[in-house]
Amino acid sequence: MEKRSVGIRILGIFLILSALSVPISLLVTGIIIQKRTGFTLFESLSLMESALAKYEMSVLFNFVLWLIPLGAILWLISGIGILRLKNWARKIIIYWAIVSIFLKLIWLIFYPRIGHLSAIIFSAFLIYFFTRPKVKEQFG
Repeated sequence: MEKRSVGIRILGIFLILSALSVPISLLVTGIIIQKRTGFTLFESLSLMESALAKYEMSVLFNFVLWLIPLGAILWLISGIGILRLKNWARKIIIYWAIVSIFLKLIWLIFYPRIGHLSAIIFSAFLIYFFTRPKVKEQFG
């Protein structure tokens, strides 16, 4: 059995739990809107889209609506791969972190929020961590 560091184990588990939190949070948000408005889950998403359209964010909302599940799937698959010390998973995390930094910079410019800045910092940490020689060595 291959040895993996505590940091790799923690990040692998974190990636998996983060990926699983996405559908749960969307479901909870949909249920809350459904309870308060009586709308179905799909009507709730449409309601959120029309509310964002008032702020000219409809196109952005649709883009993010597809990007969030894609990121969650990548994190889930990569988290499992990270725990199994698969080099492809390490590379996916690095590439996704680069894309994430780029997208969050755009969000930060147009919609400044502290969450975007923290996501940039976390993505930069992932790039740093998974490119360190001692970590790369564990992935073969």
